[in-house]
Amino acid sequence: MNLSKNDLNKEPSGREKLLFGIVVFAILFLFVDFLWSPKSQEIRALKGNRANLEGQLEMSRTLIDAMKVQLDKKTEEPVKKTTHTDPYVQKVVGRNIVDITEEINSTADLMGSRRFARKAEVIKVDVGSRVPEGQFSVVPITVDLKGRYAAIRDYLNGLENIERPLVVKRISLKGQKEKGAMIDAKIETELFLPKM
Repeated sequence: MNLSKNDLNKEPSGREKLLFGIVVFAILFLFVDFLWSPKSQEIRALKGNRANLEGQLEMSRTLIDAMKVQLDKKTEEPVKKTTHTDPYVQKVVGRNIVDITEEINSTADLMGSRRFARKAEVIKVDVGSRVPEGQFSVVPITVDLKGRYAAIRDYLNGLENIERPLVVKRISLKGQKEKGAMIDAKIETELFLPKM
């Protein structure tokens, strides 16, 4: 093709216009495809994730509807709670206390009485001040005793059976080496009372 014979001022023919349009369109198409290809992959990935999420959402709605149906069918009967707590413990904890001071004094009097101590000799009973602990007030009560081993043992058995929320924290025993000698005992307890 001889370029010197071509007149560039002359109007292009239809075939030349068509060929030029196809070339421009191809270049434009390649440019747009190259420019948008990373975005289109991300868009495809996002569309896939969206489809997965919509599926999970639909499954969740189905499960929620099934749970609602089950809850509607469930009868309104109260569930009976089974407890494995000792009846004695339930009786002690469920005890109705009207006057805190009276409860503290009566417990200290009971622990220091000759009738309760039997063969042990109560030297002194100390009542400490109330200390708040959770839902309760804790009152420390310390008893000093003197007696033979059997008398101290009987006193501790009596404490175990006392119908008060009383916890033995520490027991200190001191005695002599001779057989049949007296034992000095110090019993530290805590009385649990509801806060009022």
